[in-house]
Amino acid sequence: MADYSPLHAGPGVGGAPTMRAPVQKSRCSYVINNPFEKLSTDILNVIDARLGLDAVRLRSASKSMATMPLPPALALAQAVMVTKSDVQPMTYTRTRRHPREIAWAGKHWSPQSYARSNRWRAEWATLARKFESAPVNQLMDLHETLWSVRTKPSSLVGRKIAALDSVLDERLWAACCGKDIRTNANGQKVVTALSEHASTRVVQRMFQDLAMYNGPTSFFHTKYGWLRFTPFLLAAERGNLTLAKWLYRTFDPKVTVDARSQAGNNAHALHEAELMRTFHTPEQIDDSEMLRWLREVGVPRQTPRNESAVYKKRIADRLAHSQTSSQSIDPSSESSQSSQSSSDSPLQ
Repeated sequence: MADYSPLHAGPGVGGAPTMRAPVQKSRCSYVINNPFEKLSTDILNVIDARLGLDAVRLRSASKSMATMPLPPALALAQAVMVTKSDVQPMTYTRTRRHPREIAWAGKHWSPQSYARSNRWRAEWATLARKFESAPVNQLMDLHETLWSVRTKPSSLVGRKIAALDSVLDERLWAACCGKDIRTNANGQKVVTALSEHASTRVVQRMFQDLAMYNGPTSFFHTKYGWLRFTPFLLAAERGNLTLAKWLYRTFDPKVTVDARSQAGNNAHALHEAELMRTFHTPEQIDDSEMLRWLREVGVPRQTPRNESAVYKKRIADRLAHSQTSSQSIDPSSESSQSSQSSSDSPLQ
């Protein structure tokens, strides 16, 4: 009698081939609870902040997260990542030089250098509007998010970070002045006043979290770069005592109490000039809390100098010196140059 036990069934064993029974899909006997369903909105926002752009992927895996709108900073980061340049990268659009490198190289601010600093706006016009319409806290969150996905400075994300750095330089100036300036959809400036504590928190984060440069070239890429103000000088001039005290405790004296503007003014002279410019009486100037604190930390009294007048005189002297040097290089060529003056003059 043939043995049809399962041990002998199957091809190559001598028995007839058997067909396997179809596998039926069984119902799961347990359900995995969504770990995000019972979390508060504040905790979910913290998770978003920690994950950065990965929070967008998390929303595709969690129903409770999918129903939550992205925080403003992450929504801005997502929009920035998909924004393309308005024109092809131009040959003269170079990577933004860090203000620290400019200080080491001893570069001077000029209208031409300021124009070069703004050439990125032609390439990233759409991106510039996104940056300038956002509050300063969103821009700082955006900087940290973009930096987490940056591969190299010359990459697309690296060029967007360089553009953002130029905007943050302008926001640093505004924060030291106790305000945040952005642009609305109609292109109008929106000025938000910041308290001394709020502006100090903004500047703290810029230096501690974003590693922005503190020195005489901090504002080189802005229209105020010719002043060669350090953030301490600017905070002292505008009377932001809370910020000035934090900068004094945190940074080297050479960028605080020993710092000088391009005209040679120290913090005491700058604040005194600001008080006189805003029509304070001599009694009010003598009772100034900022001036009294500056003297306590070793900033001497100094007669204020006119920043604009000193800068114009320096430019005129530099121009006269360059003309004199060019004429003394090759005096033998004066006759040949004078003979061609009628045909080569740019005034014709």
